[in-house]
Amino acid sequence: MTPNEDTASAVARSAIGLAAAAASSITLNDWVAIATLLYLALQVGLLLPKYLRWWRASPQEHGNERD
Repeated sequence: MTPNEDTASAVARSAIGLAAAAASSITLNDWVAIATLLYLALQVGLLLPKYLRWWRASPQEHGNERD
C-alpha cells in the first residue's frame, strides 16, 4: 500500500467511529474512557493467568527470583 492508501484507510476507519460517536449521546471523551477500560480488562484477562502460572511454579524454575 502507498502512504496515500494507508491514510485513506485510516481516515475511513476513524470516520466510522466518529460518526457512531456523534450519533449517540455519549461524548468522544466518554468513548475514550470506555475503550481504555475495555483494553485494561483485556490486558488483565490475558496476563493474569500467565502471572498466576509463574507465581505457582517452583522457585527453582525461576532461580529464586521471588526471594
